[in-house]
Amino acid sequence: MTSKRNRKLATVAATLVASALVASVVCAGPVAGFGSGKAPVRAFRAALAKLDLSAEQKGKVKAIWTAEAPTVKAVRAQLKTHMAGVRDALNASAPDATAIGNAMLLVKTDREAMRAEAKKMRDAIVALLTPEQKAKLDGYLDAVRTLRSGRGPNA
Repeated sequence: MTSKRNRKLATVAATLVASALVASVVCAGPVAGFGSGKAPVRAFRAALAKLDLSAEQKGKVKAIWTAEAPTVKAVRAQLKTHMAGVRDALNASAPDATAIGNAMLLVKTDREAMRAEAKKMRDAIVALLTPEQKAKLDGYLDAVRTLRSGRGPNA
């Protein structure tokens, strides 16, 4: 009887731990401009549009986006698949904490890959800008972050 009770308690504890892990990933929000939240990408593109880029700079920016698009799409598809794996593991009739944990680690790895890809693209684009354009870009993105954080400009 005690063994059966201990197994039930262990299963409940494992499910609670797994749920907390999933909640931490879900609450972490979108990944640096990719995945489900595309607002950072829109903000970055809107900022670039305000920089009066030369025709040459525009062409190079477009080439960077085009070159990186297949990699971003592949990582995004893998992330989506792994998130479905987490949902499936959590919704199993007898959730296995190890399977849930392994699925979460795959999601974490995918999110890190998305962040790295976003940073690579941003760094390549920023390298094309003049110092004045970089300063304008930083100011615009700081304003967007401030507004998005809820602090507002007068907080």
